[in-house]
Amino acid sequence: MNTMKLQIDFHQQDEASLFLESDAVGDFQPFGEVLMFSALALRQLHNLGPGTASSVLSSTLSFIKYNVDEFIATQPPDTPRIVDYRGTPGSKRFLANLEFQMDRARFFLYPKGFGFLGQGVNYYAPQSVLLLLRFLASRREAAVQFLTSLAEAASVCSMVYQQGKVTPTTQTGLAVGIARHALGYPV
Repeated sequence: MNTMKLQIDFHQQDEASLFLESDAVGDFQPFGEVLMFSALALRQLHNLGPGTASSVLSSTLSFIKYNVDEFIATQPPDTPRIVDYRGTPGSKRFLANLEFQMDRARFFLYPKGFGFLGQGVNYYAPQSVLLLLRFLASRREAAVQFLTSLAEAASVCSMVYQQGKVTPTTQTGLAVGIARHALGYPV
């Protein structure tokens, strides 16, 4: 099994640091990155439930497929910017672990700092998905095929969420299928 660990720390509402560690090599690296994004997007969409936050995130993910260059090039004023890790965890953070092969995965998400009532999660959860997307895109900005695959994964995550296919039992399997589809592997 390949593994990836993601840590997103919100140091302030408008500043976050990301750390992504992976032991995947070769084709497993881009596959794992698209899979991590898809798994996080589906989990956050599902956890947000029906409402404004999930609707806006879903619409944004749909938009990206046709405007990936614009999404990467612009930094809307109300979104956090990625900064260096400050040596201490952020007050709000998301920790994710992914164990995967090309045909199956296990995904674990641990939100921290939201309290029992999940205070602020409607802002931070969608931002975590968009920050990971920007982070992955910026790491491989010259790899047009990877950006296209990442944009396709975002669009399909939105579509399956809007179709009501995302449940606690289907999330990880859907994420694997989305990553395989986005990267052109047989599904």
